[in-house]
Amino acid sequence: MNYLELVQELFAECRLSGTAPTTLVGVTGEVADLKRWIRDAWNELADRRKEFFFRIADFSVSTASLASEYDPATDIGLTDFHDFRSHTFRYYLTSTGVRSEQFLEDMAYDDFRDFWLFGSRSLDGGPPVAVATSPTKTLLVGPVPNDDYTIRGQYISLEPELSDDTDEPGCPAIFHKLIVYIAMTKYGYAEVAQEVLVRADAEENKMLRRFLRHQLPVPVTGGPLA
Repeated sequence: MNYLELVQELFAECRLSGTAPTTLVGVTGEVADLKRWIRDAWNELADRRKEFFFRIADFSVSTASLASEYDPATDIGLTDFHDFRSHTFRYYLTSTGVRSEQFLEDMAYDDFRDFWLFGSRSLDGGPPVAVATSPTKTLLVGPVPNDDYTIRGQYISLEPELSDDTDEPGCPAIFHKLIVYIAMTKYGYAEVAQEVLVRADAEENKMLRRFLRHQLPVPVTGGPLA
Protein backbone atom coordinates (compact mmCIF):
# COMPACT_ATOMS: atom_id res chain seq x y z
CA MET A 1 0.00 0.00 0.00
CA ASN A 2 1.14 3.53 -0.68
CA TYR A 3 0.72 6.50 1.66
CA LEU A 4 -2.75 7.38 0.36
CA GLU A 5 -3.94 3.78 0.54
CA LEU A 6 -2.67 3.47 4.11
CA VAL A 7 -4.64 6.55 5.13
CA GLN A 8 -7.71 5.21 3.33
CA GLU A 9 -7.31 1.90 5.19
CA LEU A 10 -7.02 3.75 8.50
CA PHE A 11 -10.16 5.71 7.64
CA ALA A 12 -12.01 2.43 7.08
CA GLU A 13 -10.62 0.62 10.14
CA CYS A 14 -11.61 3.52 12.41
CA ARG A 15 -15.10 3.37 10.82
CA LEU A 16 -15.25 7.07 10.17
CA SER A 17 -18.25 8.65 8.50
CA GLY A 18 -18.11 10.37 5.12
CA THR A 19 -15.87 9.64 2.17
CA ALA A 20 -12.26 8.50 2.39
CA PRO A 21 -9.71 10.95 0.91
CA THR A 22 -8.66 10.59 -2.71
CA THR A 23 -5.46 12.59 -2.20
CA LEU A 24 -3.39 13.78 0.75
CA VAL A 25 -2.47 17.10 -0.82
CA GLY A 26 -3.75 20.02 1.23
CA VAL A 27 -5.87 17.92 3.59
CA THR A 28 -7.07 19.49 6.84
CA GLY A 29 -8.92 18.50 9.97
CA GLU A 30 -9.59 14.82 10.64
CA VAL A 31 -7.89 13.59 7.48
CA ALA A 32 -4.77 15.60 8.28
CA ASP A 33 -4.65 13.80 11.63
CA LEU A 34 -4.96 10.42 9.91
CA LYS A 35 -2.16 11.40 7.54
CA ARG A 36 0.11 12.38 10.44
CA TRP A 37 -0.68 9.22 12.43
CA ILE A 38 0.21 6.97 9.48
CA ARG A 39 3.47 8.86 8.92
CA ASP A 40 4.40 8.67 12.60
CA ALA A 41 3.43 4.99 12.82
CA TRP A 42 5.74 4.15 9.91
CA ASN A 43 8.61 6.12 11.42
CA GLU A 44 8.19 4.36 14.76
CA LEU A 45 8.11 0.92 13.17
CA ALA A 46 11.12 1.54 10.92
CA ASP A 47 13.17 2.95 13.81
CA ARG A 48 12.28 0.21 16.28
CA ARG A 49 15.27 -1.98 15.35
CA LYS A 50 18.12 -1.16 12.99
CA GLU A 51 18.66 -4.91 12.47
CA PHE A 52 15.47 -5.27 10.43
CA PHE A 53 16.32 -7.05 7.18
CA PHE A 54 14.52 -4.44 5.07
CA ARG A 55 16.96 -1.81 6.32
CA ILE A 56 20.07 -3.77 5.28
CA ALA A 57 21.67 -3.05 1.90
CA ASP A 58 24.97 -3.78 0.15
CA PHE A 59 27.58 -1.28 -1.00
CA SER A 60 30.96 -1.26 -2.67
CA VAL A 61 33.61 1.41 -3.05
CA SER A 62 36.79 1.64 -5.11
CA THR A 63 40.05 2.74 -3.50
CA ALA A 64 41.43 4.04 -6.81
CA SER A 65 41.73 7.48 -5.21
CA LEU A 66 44.18 5.93 -2.70
CA ALA A 67 42.33 7.69 0.11
CA SER A 68 42.09 6.25 3.62
CA GLU A 69 38.66 7.76 4.43
CA TYR A 70 35.39 7.45 2.48
CA ASP A 71 32.25 9.50 3.00
CA PRO A 72 29.03 7.44 2.55
CA ALA A 73 27.32 10.11 0.43
CA THR A 74 30.05 11.78 -1.60
CA ASP A 75 32.48 8.85 -2.04
CA ILE A 76 30.21 5.80 -1.96
CA GLY A 77 27.01 7.37 -3.29
CA LEU A 78 24.69 6.24 -0.50
CA THR A 79 21.75 8.64 -0.32
CA ASP A 80 19.87 6.67 2.37
CA PHE A 81 22.80 5.90 4.68
CA HIS A 82 22.30 5.53 8.43
CA ASP A 83 25.26 3.45 9.62
CA PHE A 84 27.68 0.78 8.48
CA ARG A 85 26.88 -2.81 9.48
CA SER A 86 29.68 -4.27 11.55
CA HIS A 87 31.64 -7.35 10.49
CA THR A 88 30.45 -7.37 6.86
CA PHE A 89 33.56 -5.95 5.17
CA ARG A 90 35.78 -7.65 2.62
CA TYR A 91 38.02 -6.53 -0.25
CA TYR A 92 39.70 -7.69 -3.43
CA LEU A 93 42.19 -6.27 -5.90
CA THR A 94 39.93 -4.76 -8.55
CA SER A 95 42.11 -5.87 -11.47
CA THR A 96 42.11 -9.46 -10.19
CA GLY A 97 38.41 -9.72 -9.33
CA VAL A 98 36.44 -11.42 -6.58
CA ARG A 99 38.53 -14.60 -6.73
CA SER A 100 41.11 -12.73 -4.63
CA GLU A 101 38.59 -11.51 -2.04
CA GLN A 102 39.65 -11.40 1.61
CA PHE A 103 37.89 -10.44 4.83
CA LEU A 104 38.72 -7.17 6.58
CA GLU A 105 39.07 -6.76 10.33
CA ASP A 106 36.36 -4.51 11.74
CA MET A 107 37.93 -2.44 14.52
CA ALA A 108 36.51 -0.09 17.11
CA TYR A 109 37.34 3.51 16.19
CA ASP A 110 39.62 4.17 19.20
CA ASP A 111 41.63 0.99 18.53
CA PHE A 112 41.89 1.83 14.81
CA ARG A 113 42.99 5.39 15.59
CA ASP A 114 45.68 4.25 18.03
CA PHE A 115 47.13 1.74 15.56
CA TRP A 116 46.51 2.78 11.94
CA LEU A 117 46.47 6.54 12.50
CA PHE A 118 49.63 6.55 14.58
CA GLY A 119 53.10 7.54 13.41
CA SER A 120 54.45 6.07 10.19
CA ARG A 121 51.53 3.64 9.88
CA SER A 122 49.30 6.60 8.98
CA LEU A 123 51.51 7.23 5.93
CA ASP A 124 52.67 3.82 4.73
CA GLY A 125 50.54 2.23 2.02
CA GLY A 126 49.51 -1.36 1.45
CA PRO A 127 46.58 -3.71 0.84
CA PRO A 128 43.64 -3.04 3.19
CA VAL A 129 43.76 -4.92 6.48
CA ALA A 130 41.17 -3.26 8.70
CA VAL A 131 38.28 -0.80 8.63
CA ALA A 132 36.50 1.32 11.21
CA THR A 133 33.64 3.78 11.35
CA SER A 134 34.66 7.28 12.42
CA PRO A 135 32.58 9.41 14.82
CA THR A 136 31.25 11.25 11.75
CA LYS A 137 30.21 7.92 10.14
CA THR A 138 32.89 7.85 7.45
CA LEU A 139 34.61 4.59 6.53
CA LEU A 140 38.29 4.44 7.53
CA VAL A 141 40.67 2.01 5.82
CA GLY A 142 44.04 0.93 7.16
CA PRO A 143 46.67 0.98 5.91
CA VAL A 144 46.33 3.65 3.24
CA PRO A 145 45.42 1.69 0.07
CA ASN A 146 48.32 1.40 -2.37
CA ASP A 147 46.24 0.22 -5.33
CA ASP A 148 42.70 0.07 -6.70
CA TYR A 149 40.91 -2.34 -4.38
CA THR A 150 37.16 -2.89 -4.20
CA ILE A 151 35.78 -2.85 -0.66
CA ARG A 152 32.38 -4.45 -0.17
CA GLY A 153 30.11 -4.49 2.86
CA GLN A 154 26.64 -3.74 4.16
CA TYR A 155 25.00 -0.68 5.65
CA ILE A 156 21.83 0.18 7.53
CA SER A 157 19.52 2.38 5.45
CA LEU A 158 17.74 5.45 6.74
CA GLU A 159 14.10 4.95 5.79
CA PRO A 160 12.59 8.14 4.33
CA GLU A 161 9.39 9.63 5.72
CA LEU A 162 6.18 9.18 3.80
CA SER A 163 5.40 12.39 1.95
CA ASP A 164 3.58 12.00 -1.38
CA ASP A 165 0.43 10.00 -2.10
CA THR A 166 2.36 7.29 -3.93
CA ASP A 167 5.22 6.88 -1.41
CA GLU A 168 5.44 3.33 -0.06
CA PRO A 169 6.96 2.08 3.20
CA GLY A 170 10.20 0.14 2.79
CA CYS A 171 9.08 -2.93 4.72
CA PRO A 172 7.52 -5.93 2.89
CA ALA A 173 4.02 -5.21 1.60
CA ILE A 174 2.51 -8.09 3.58
CA PHE A 175 3.21 -6.09 6.74
CA HIS A 176 1.91 -2.70 5.63
CA LYS A 177 -1.27 -3.28 7.62
CA LEU A 178 0.86 -3.23 10.79
CA ILE A 179 1.41 0.49 10.17
CA VAL A 180 -2.36 0.96 10.10
CA TYR A 181 -2.80 -0.89 13.40
CA ILE A 182 -0.15 1.29 15.07
CA ALA A 183 -1.87 4.41 13.70
CA MET A 184 -5.23 3.11 14.96
CA THR A 185 -3.84 3.20 18.50
CA LYS A 186 -2.95 6.86 18.04
CA TYR A 187 -6.47 7.57 16.79
CA GLY A 188 -8.00 5.61 19.66
CA TYR A 189 -6.16 7.57 22.32
CA ALA A 190 -6.78 10.92 20.65
CA GLU A 191 -10.51 10.28 20.20
CA VAL A 192 -10.98 8.17 23.35
CA ALA A 193 -12.30 5.39 21.14
CA GLN A 194 -12.01 2.30 23.35
CA GLU A 195 -13.36 -0.12 20.75
CA VAL A 196 -10.73 0.99 18.24
CA LEU A 197 -8.00 0.66 20.86
CA VAL A 198 -9.01 -2.90 21.71
CA ARG A 199 -9.05 -3.99 18.06
CA ALA A 200 -5.80 -2.17 17.27
CA ASP A 201 -3.98 -3.71 20.24
CA ALA A 202 -5.06 -7.26 19.38
CA GLU A 203 -4.25 -6.99 15.66
CA GLU A 204 -0.98 -5.11 16.18
CA ASN A 205 0.37 -7.66 18.66
CA LYS A 206 -0.56 -10.56 16.39
CA MET A 207 1.03 -9.09 13.27
CA LEU A 208 4.03 -7.66 15.13
CA ARG A 209 5.06 -11.15 16.24
CA ARG A 210 5.00 -12.32 12.62
CA PHE A 211 6.88 -9.21 11.51
CA LEU A 212 9.68 -9.70 14.05
CA ARG A 213 10.11 -13.36 13.10
CA HIS A 214 10.30 -12.36 9.43
CA GLN A 215 12.60 -9.35 9.80
CA LEU A 216 15.11 -10.29 12.51
CA PRO A 217 17.88 -12.91 12.54
CA VAL A 218 17.09 -16.17 14.29
CA PRO A 219 18.74 -16.12 17.74
CA VAL A 220 21.68 -18.51 17.99
CA THR A 221 22.26 -20.19 21.33
CA GLY A 222 25.66 -21.37 22.45
CA GLY A 223 26.55 -25.02 22.90
CA PRO A 224 26.98 -26.74 26.23
CA LEU A 225 29.79 -25.45 28.43
CA ALA A 226 31.00 -28.94 29.21
